[in-house]
Amino acid sequence: MKTNAVEIEAAATGNNAADESVRGRFIVFVAGGKRPIVSFENYKRAERLALCFAGLTNVRMEVFDSLKEICYFIEPSEAKGSLIH
Repeated sequence: MKTNAVEIEAAATGNNAADESVRGRFIVFVAGGKRPIVSFENYKRAERLALCFAGLTNVRMEVFDSLKEICYFIEPSEAKGSLIH
């Protein structure tokens, strides 16, 4: 599985990722969405959930690292080929 990384500024995402109410470092969004689904302190947990959502809904997901201000995009095609347990 490949995860595409894109460097962005928190203000440019439109996702309100810098909002103090979000407690986890890694925030899961529907790509281009304005509201976070859930956040985690652990990247693997955030990625696993994004893979599940991408596979179930056939929608591009993103995991935003609020500390480094990097966004990882997960394509639905990647989720279908993954072995999620």
